[in-house]
Amino acid sequence: MQRKKYNISKKQLQQLYVTEKKTMQEIADLIGCCKGTICNYLHNYNIVSRIGHPPKGIKMPTWKVIPKAELYDFYVSQELTMQEISEQYNCCRSQVFKLLKKYKIVTRTRAERNEKYLRNLSLSSGGTGIPYENTEYGAEFDSALKEKIRFKDKYKCKICGCTQVENSRQLDIHHIDYDKKNNSLMNLIALCISCHMKTNYNRKYWRQYFYSTY
Repeated sequence: MQRKKYNISKKQLQQLYVTEKKTMQEIADLIGCCKGTICNYLHNYNIVSRIGHPPKGIKMPTWKVIPKAELYDFYVSQELTMQEISEQYNCCRSQVFKLLKKYKIVTRTRAERNEKYLRNLSLSSGGTGIPYENTEYGAEFDSALKEKIRFKDKYKCKICGCTQVENSRQLDIHHIDYDKKNNSLMNLIALCISCHMKTNYNRKYWRQYFYSTY
């Protein structure tokens, strides 16, 4: 099967990627191709990628030394992500990660990264920075509330009885009435990943099932 060819000129790509600072994915969506195709065009046209991959025939430093004070300010004080820092220094994200470890700067946990993302999402939507604000979930639907529901349900799925250990991850929290703004304790239950997926279908049945059972 012959690959589809896209008519992307170097001038067009420089305008979108360098001048307008669009991401590879945004350009791919505009052209109607995948992100990898844009990455290949950048490489072929010798346009330096913001994520630090050198174009053909051009040697770039493989290691960036970022002073500890600067890295601390960017990562801790300004709360920039590793990716944002790597783009500023034109290096790989892994280099930033290694330097954080070298300098013994504590990296954010997955939950903290998620909270930061949701906070920025709120601010970009005209909110006050409260996670889940201006989203389909209520502001009170946070990690503390979810853990409270898991404890209430004794860390077991309310359908099959699967434990959180057997689930190999934290149990999901399901809204019985499917109203994601209704975060009352009576409307929230813990489910394993398998059962939670099942409740996405035949909602009328599951709504009646939970009302009659709980």
